[in-house]
Amino acid sequence: MGSPRMKQPRVCIFLKVYCSLMLVFLGAAVALSVVMIFAPEWLIENETAYRKNPEGASALMAFFGVMFAFIFGLPMLPLFAAVTWPHGRSAWYVGLVAIIAGFFTSIGWIGTAPLLIFWMRPEVKHYYGLSTAGKDRSCQQ
Repeated sequence: MGSPRMKQPRVCIFLKVYCSLMLVFLGAAVALSVVMIFAPEWLIENETAYRKNPEGASALMAFFGVMFAFIFGLPMLPLFAAVTWPHGRSAWYVGLVAIIAGFFTSIGWIGTAPLLIFWMRPEVKHYYGLSTAGKDRSCQQ
């Protein structure tokens, strides 16, 4: 692990904030998916297709609700792990997986690319104990 006297890089704090915001947004999307599954009439009660065939429209909404719950719920796992994972060598990898999971969400692209660039810096790797100071392989010839 990194030195106990080493200052925590700012990108570690930004990762926690990013993952927390993503969890809130994805949690809202999963909640809407649950509404689509269990109470589709709240979303489509005024539509003419629902009035003509309420069972078919409800089944279609339930199908899309399950699909969206899976699509939005799956990236929540690495994001939650990145927020709660204890400091150590594996925490850097968990953070990297959480950043990569952000690339697969439409709302995560804004913060994911800059976060990934800063996450790959040698001082962040050194903070997590993945490389020693002065022995970064990318600098050797």
